[in-house]
Amino acid sequence: MIKIRIKNADHEIDIRFPISESELFAKLGEIHAVEGRNAAQSALVTEVYWPEEFSMLKDRFANLDELNYLGKRMESFDTLEYDQFLIGISKLDSKEVKDLITLAIMTDGPIMNPEMIVAQAGEAVRMGTPHERALRMLTINPANIVGLGGRIGSLEVGKDADVALFKGIPALDIAARCVRTIVNGKTVYAE
Repeated sequence: MIKIRIKNADHEIDIRFPISESELFAKLGEIHAVEGRNAAQSALVTEVYWPEEFSMLKDRFANLDELNYLGKRMESFDTLEYDQFLIGISKLDSKEVKDLITLAIMTDGPIMNPEMIVAQAGEAVRMGTPHERALRMLTINPANIVGLGGRIGSLEVGKDADVALFKGIPALDIAARCVRTIVNGKTVYAE
């Protein structure tokens, strides 16, 4: 759970995340941060009650959807994951909520065909994920999650460079397909 105080003009209110959309809309209405059917997407954080590791948000604008997602994700942590997450936050230089959220797209292999990963990325884009973020969810994010981001996950000098070339843009084009794969400098697959 995340508990903060937000401000709009001269009005402040405490909010706990996760929170339902209707409850968040009502809370934002109490501080006059709603215009018609539109609610503010970010708000000024004036106090961080819990967890204290989120104190970097104080006196900054924070994206409320990102905080809500993070609150939902934190609820699913077991004790060890939760402790590791808080330790990680304390070592983070960033002051952005989005930098606390690292998402990756995966398949349930061998139950689900691994080739479905492109369709999953496309579904994420269809639901509003920016294309570039979906690509990171297929490349550098999973590498970082398993602790190998310094070696794989992006094309950089000195990194291992296995490359998949696509016809079409994965995550944008449902018909995108791999036409060539290069591993250790050798073509291992070509259409």
